[in-house]
Amino acid sequence: METEKIRALVAAADTGSLSAAASKLGYSPSGISRMISQLESQTGYPLLVRHHNGVIPSDSCQILLPALRQLLHDEDQILQMSASISGAVVGQITIGTSFPSSYWRLSEYVARFGKLHPGVTIRMKGNYSSALLRELNEHKLDFCLISKREGSHRWIPLFKDEVSALVQTGSSLASMKRIPVTMYETQPFIEIYPGADIDNNRVFEHYGITPNTTYTTYDIRANMAMVSAGLGIGMCNKTDSSETVEGVTLLPLDPPQIIEAGIACLGDLSPAGKAFLEFVLKSWEKEDGVYSQDSGSSSGKK
Repeated sequence: METEKIRALVAAADTGSLSAAASKLGYSPSGISRMISQLESQTGYPLLVRHHNGVIPSDSCQILLPALRQLLHDEDQILQMSASISGAVVGQITIGTSFPSSYWRLSEYVARFGKLHPGVTIRMKGNYSSALLRELNEHKLDFCLISKREGSHRWIPLFKDEVSALVQTGSSLASMKRIPVTMYETQPFIEIYPGADIDNNRVFEHYGITPNTTYTTYDIRANMAMVSAGLGIGMCNKTDSSETVEGVTLLPLDPPQIIEAGIACLGDLSPAGKAFLEFVLKSWEKEDGVYSQDSGSSSGKK
């Protein structure tokens, strides 16, 4: 049995919920379910009994749990002792993300990585993709989670995202299935990061659109609050729709604007940076079941 799968099982048994276990360990509920299903395939019998209120350990799992808990405890102790004896990876890492919704996932990764490498300090900052890439090239970041950008940096695709429209809930626009990109020429537009090389502005540039900008902001939640107040329409990445405030409806654009998101880094990662990057990629793959292989240097509009 793999340790991370055992951790998922024990967390689900302790919390009585796949969602709570996912939150505790930094995975998605589907990722937790998948790992436990894999354990059940290996053992040949059910480990959790699922019901409408959550999950409970099966009788067989109840027998295993004391030994599994001891195994996890021993592993944590061994890793910490080994770190102090063998000159473990130490140092400071700075990472960036252009997706506010990723703060929670990355923070969980930092917490789990810190248990393995207590000598590593990790800082995390947010900004738009091109600004983070600039800091990466200036060696101010070890790596960053961003929308795809051109350059000679190493690019590791992780997921597809979509640039979407933000409209006031209850407005006539909210009843539309899609928002034409040309509508931004006439509707009052609330711009975020004015003049910056962000995905929104790349959409406008691609279609030769000059948006009817009436307000500007540098914060996504402030942008959404202004949309909610009926001051205009906005635009953001669908990945960050979890940040949507009350009174704001997210709609796809017409034509659809699909982009690629992933991790950008340079080839001279520090040992600590390399170790954390590998940890992030393995954790991401276990949680979502996918991440594309390193595509080398980055190129292309998106």
